[in-house]
Amino acid sequence: MILTEADTLDSPDLLPPTLSLLAAAQMLGVGRTAAYELVRSGQWPTRVLRLGRSIRIPTAPLLAELGLTDRPTGLQRLEGQPRAVPLPSPPGDHDGVVPQNLP
Repeated sequence: MILTEADTLDSPDLLPPTLSLLAAAQMLGVGRTAAYELVRSGQWPTRVLRLGRSIRIPTAPLLAELGLTDRPTGLQRLEGQPRAVPLPSPPGDHDGVVPQNLP
């Protein structure tokens, strides 16, 4: 299952490093038009990243603005964690060892 920004707005620990302007606006309780106007006028409360025509909002400063800095963002949550979790062996798989009493 792939999580979208909308799925993670209620779970800040799952948020990506940056958000779309609309997702960030939703977190602030601001509408689409007002969000674009705030960015255009330089009054958006956090840093704004302009990547071509895309506007991205860094998550950590937004969470700090909302007083949610004690909750880690997605990348902070993964620091020090293994990149992959080993899966348990399927039943009957014993590292290639075949029991000798098979018919």
